[in-house]
Amino acid sequence: MYDNKADRSGLETAVKIINNDLSKIIKGTVLDDLSTLDSKLADYFSKCNAEDIGTNVTKIISEGVLLAAAACFEKVSLFKGIS
Repeated sequence: MYDNKADRSGLETAVKIINNDLSKIIKGTVLDDLSTLDSKLADYFSKCNAEDIGTNVTKIISEGVLLAAAACFEKVSLFKGIS
């Protein structure tokens, strides 16, 4: 998702979507597991123009939350925190 697809440059649009739309959608979500988060992200993606947003943006959010949660449990080894 580039602002200029021909040059493959600029990610301002992706950052705006993450900071504005997606952060509001996931705010307050209880993370018993990631299926609730992924469901909300998939819902958002299905309502968007897939060509404009791409699946990578929702994937980044999901993986970012997973790694952040893992770091809360195990700061040195994220793999241990995930398991």
